[in-house]
Amino acid sequence: MKAAIYARILLAPLCLLALSTTASAESGWILWAQLIAVSGDDNVPFIAVLAMSAWPSHEECEQHRKEIGGRRPPGAEKETIGAVYVCLPDHVNLGPGR
Repeated sequence: MKAAIYARILLAPLCLLALSTTASAESGWILWAQLIAVSGDDNVPFIAVLAMSAWPSHEECEQHRKEIGGRRPPGAEKETIGAVYVCLPDHVNLGPGR
């Protein structure tokens, strides 16, 4: 059951990437991080989504994403068990109040 939950969590950014393919080539791009972490003694998984950096082109954003790989971003808690990065057009807002 845990494997199924983690699989769904990890597939979410890929779905967002598929939706972003119709974006204008002239827009800026945001590198988003989706952190998967566990909470307290009960090990309940939760997701945190952070805007990491902005790039003028999709190519530059993707290059930076590949350099980061699956590492945790600086300052991420040790309870973070994984990180997924995705580049999306700047008009896509994954943050609070979207």
